[in-house]
Amino acid sequence: MPGTSVRTVETTSRRERGAPLRQRLVVQLLADAVRSVAAPGAVPTVLDCGGGSGSTAVPLAQAGARVTVVDVSPDALATLRRRAAEAGVDDLVQAVPGDVEALADLIGALPELAPDSFDLALAHGVLEAVDHPQIALAGIAAAVRPGGLISVLISNPVASVLTRALAGDVGTALLELRALTAASPAAPASTAAPASTAVIRPSASVSRTSRAQPPGNQAASNHKV
Repeated sequence: MPGTSVRTVETTSRRERGAPLRQRLVVQLLADAVRSVAAPGAVPTVLDCGGGSGSTAVPLAQAGARVTVVDVSPDALATLRRRAAEAGVDDLVQAVPGDVEALADLIGALPELAPDSFDLALAHGVLEAVDHPQIALAGIAAAVRPGGLISVLISNPVASVLTRALAGDVGTALLELRALTAASPAAPASTAAPASTAVIRPSASVSRTSRAQPPGNQAASNHKV
């Protein structure tokens, strides 16, 4: 209407503001980790299992790594290629269609997936989504060279409830909490424990240290092979 001014107010929840920051922190940690184990003077190599549309792969490529993404979704891989091209790193990003659970069969069968060839492998939000996580993890480990790293992120449903509550979405938080309670009425209190970092050495011994995470995301582990 004439004489009426309209002011647009952009609002974001705490969760929306926090997610990009968490992602940047994760990418920075991964970039530092892969540089720490890559051969001197060589381009660091990363295998992103189930990396989908490239939210992690493209920033890692921008940081100088060569990233191979294995994903079962053609649409996600198409988005990955587009994002890589827009970021000017399409020469550093390789999209490979395939099921992570069948990765052991793909290793060595495709030139992009040579065994013992990657400095770092990512399994972010993958192991809880497959029917046989042991098989998937074995295939991922087969792709990593001796001395390389495996980064694992697993969703924490309890932390998700807390994040929604802190963001003011109490109704959804209650619904998720009731669903969790119904699914596992005798769940131990340790379910909500902070994330842990595990380092697997060649002797197969495991050392664990607790590391607090921002509420509402994922448990994280870095594994040294």
